[in-house]
Amino acid sequence: VKEKVQNSVATTLNAVVSLNLGATNGSNGSGGPVTVNHDGSITTRGNDGLVLQVAANYGGRWDIVQAARRLAEKAAAGEISPAAIDDAAFAGELATAGLPEPDLFIRTGGEQRISNFLLWQCAYTEFYFCDTLWPDFDAAAYREALADFGRRQRRFGHTGAQLQDVVKSRV
Repeated sequence: VKEKVQNSVATTLNAVVSLNLGATNGSNGSGGPVTVNHDGSITTRGNDGLVLQVAANYGGRWDIVQAARRLAEKAAAGEISPAAIDDAAFAGELATAGLPEPDLFIRTGGEQRISNFLLWQCAYTEFYFCDTLWPDFDAAAYREALADFGRRQRRFGHTGAQLQDVVKSRV
């Protein structure tokens, strides 16, 4: 994966893609630390169009538990009131704090599950599943996923009629 990501960084340098690399829970499964090369993040930092987040050894349940634990510790220490804990406060404690929630989640390899990935952040994410394996997922496959995404109506918890009412009220 590291080699594939490093090769992709060269392609993204002249694009608007911002690449974020990070290990979140500090474990590689054997108890040792995970080493992640952040060169891609530094190199693409100024790009402001699309964010490609690559997380090594990340787990959505772990992320939620860590966020809850940090908020509980802050509340116990009197730093915040339990009543102040809302969606925004919770999201601010996640490993992805400060990053936009994903608009599109592409799952390759024929799998149709999110496998404990970005459980909180995917509340209003559109999902695209394909049989193409990750190493073979090329520009044409990406365009196909984007075309599918473009045919969808993003409603963010509203019905189609409610969304039309919201749009009309803003015009």
